Amino acid sequence: MRLFIPKPDYLVLDEDLFAILIEKDIYLIYSPIRRATFKANWQGVCQIKDVLAGKKSKNLQSVVAFLEKEGLRQSPICPLVDIERPYAPGNLILSLTSACNLACIYCYASGGDRPQNMPWDVIKAAIDFVSSEMAKVGRTDFKITFHGGGEPMVLWSRLKLATEYAEQVARDKNLKLTVNMVTNGTIFDEEKAEWMAGHISHMTISCDGLRKTQEYQRPRRDGKSSFDSVVYGMNLLKKAGIPFSMRSTITGFNLSQMAEIAEFAHRMGAKGLHVEPFEVVGRAKETTIPLVDPRLFVREYVRAGEMAQSLGIELSYSGDKFDLLRGVFCGADGEIFCVLPTGHVSVCTRTTRLDDDNADVFIYSYYDILKQIFVIDYERLKCLRRLGVLQSVQCQSCFCKWHCAGACPNTRLTSNDWVDESFTCHIVKELTKHRLIQALERG
Repeated sequence: MRLFIPKPDYLVLDEDLFAILIEKDIYLIYSPIRRATFKANWQGVCQIKDVLAGKKSKNLQSVVAFLEKEGLRQSPICPLVDIERPYAPGNLILSLTSACNLACIYCYASGGDRPQNMPWDVIKAAIDFVSSEMAKVGRTDFKITFHGGGEPMVLWSRLKLATEYAEQVARDKNLKLTVNMVTNGTIFDEEKAEWMAGHISHMTISCDGLRKTQEYQRPRRDGKSSFDSVVYGMNLLKKAGIPFSMRSTITGFNLSQMAEIAEFAHRMGAKGLHVEPFEVVGRAKETTIPLVDPRLFVREYVRAGEMAQSLGIELSYSGDKFDLLRGVFCGADGEIFCVLPTGHVSVCTRTTRLDDDNADVFIYSYYDILKQIFVIDYERLKCLRRLGVLQSVQCQSCFCKWHCAGACPNTRLTSNDWVDESFTCHIVKELTKHRLIQALERG
């Protein structure tokens, strides 16, 4: 009787070479750092394993030659992070207020529940500090984003003042200023749109798409609909020629609507659509929201991608980064200087208060009112610079390791899954496989 030994679905051939089963007896051989992708049957996989193990025979010579031609016999150069690099945050995020006119059912910051506004002296000091630190190391691209745990346009006059002051500072220091804003898009009028056309580089409008979903997931604080207001706002942006994209949170309610949301975004004039599955944080802990099935997310995201491509707009998701090689997921390694209404500074826009779950990790500075300076905890900063993919045990043998970079560190800490897979791991792996197959088909 012949013993049947099942073939594995996935093999780690070396630190940067993986075999991924995509159909019966057909594997994708993938080297993310060395950017090589090809197909092989099980016999081919075994021969590659033998070559990498140092075995020598005549029937392996062609395999050796092929691997050398593809650069797969050379050691990969990993995209590591310079922990000792000079401190110069390149992205100033001003969370002007925790007040909000909406009560989104999944809001990570429970926006509007405990309103607090950022004082002008903190805003001014933040602009002065970040611009000066950049100038010290010769950086010239100065980026400011209005974002955070509330709606920035609630504090409209201060937003205008901050922008105009930053413009003056950029002129004085010969910096190239970019001003972006993340907003729910419901507080626009023609006068505001006219001003923004001359000062704001790009807007991200948080909108969950079709009327029924938007009304349920993103109601006003009084329970009324926000749909007509955000449509009106996007129409004003389109009329004023202000480039904007749409950002949609995906729940079990609108999971099957992603393609329709992409079509809606295009109809509104958005240049792109960014989607993210919701997480059980903030207000979502108090609300019963159907969870997102990872397999269905992949299916619907691919379908939405086809729709977006046919319409000429970009669809994106933080885990769909096949073209990137990175050691860290985001600017949480000290690139972000996110100033909170209290004057404290976080490297994560999702950490908005001192009593947030991960505040002791991500808040690394504060504004000293008496000394009128920002005090930096450089030891905590060094720890933050280590929050990359190498920190996650379960990522070390994953073929997506240098694309997703271990995913959102805030999510990992909240879920305590630095060792176990996160719920987004399946999404990222399946999307990366999809991109690999696409790349092979394109030749």
